[in-house]
Amino acid sequence: MKKILYKKFLKLRAGKFTEAELNTQLQKRGHSLDKQIQRGDFNYSDYAYEVEILLKNALQKKFSDATLYQWADSLLFRLRHRLNDQEKVSKTREGDKNLLFNIIKERRSIRAWSKETVYERDIISCIESAKWAPSSCNRQLTRVVLLKETEDINFIADLFFKQPFIKKSPFVLLVLFEDRYGDDEKHFAYLDSAAFIQNLLLSLHSMNLGACWLGIKQHKDFDVKIDQIKERFNLKCRYVPVSIITIGKYDFQTIAPPRKNLDAIILNKEMKLEPDKK
Repeated sequence: MKKILYKKFLKLRAGKFTEAELNTQLQKRGHSLDKQIQRGDFNYSDYAYEVEILLKNALQKKFSDATLYQWADSLLFRLRHRLNDQEKVSKTREGDKNLLFNIIKERRSIRAWSKETVYERDIISCIESAKWAPSSCNRQLTRVVLLKETEDINFIADLFFKQPFIKKSPFVLLVLFEDRYGDDEKHFAYLDSAAFIQNLLLSLHSMNLGACWLGIKQHKDFDVKIDQIKERFNLKCRYVPVSIITIGKYDFQTIAPPRKNLDAIILNKEMKLEPDKK
């Protein structure tokens, strides 16, 4: 009886969701269903039932996020047909691995720019790469404001920083998160944003663009500054600023500072691994 009432409640609730609310719920329930399938558990579950209800409502109301709905539909298909191997994992080619490792090791913080033109389309391409970073429960709540006008860059620099090189940057990315994390999950917001930023930094470096990642400190007037950002950039809800990324072309390679040895990083010494030596 309780289960029947619960299902009725889910149907009524889904019918009242706005498009944004429904999409958020579908991402959450789809994420849980995806984990169930990856475990090889093909029992019909409450997650599957909720995904079906949400998907049905989205399609009936002609909501617009086709990519999300196709993903949800594919999860249901995999559950019904007991498929957990839809995509075979391909082995990484040695050359691809070496390229990735080199990009990771060569990336540096850049604080001086050449006069070479930076194209906005290249930065957009890097943001496209950054969005594939993992996030808690696949929330994907990291947001960016792309700044290229001198007045906007100066505004952000004066609001949070006292470093003159920021104002000389051709582009600045203001990184924020949408404030929809529970009180016990606030730190997840910063983890999610950091993963996004790391993807972004590596992508920028791979395109020969220099960047510097600067964290934003939460001083006593932090909420006032959030309101100022919201007003200046016409943001519709509460976004919390995390960092800025300065971006430009550079014509020199900075010298990498030394990194700690693995025995200072891997704490359980008996499991210590040495990298391959070639």
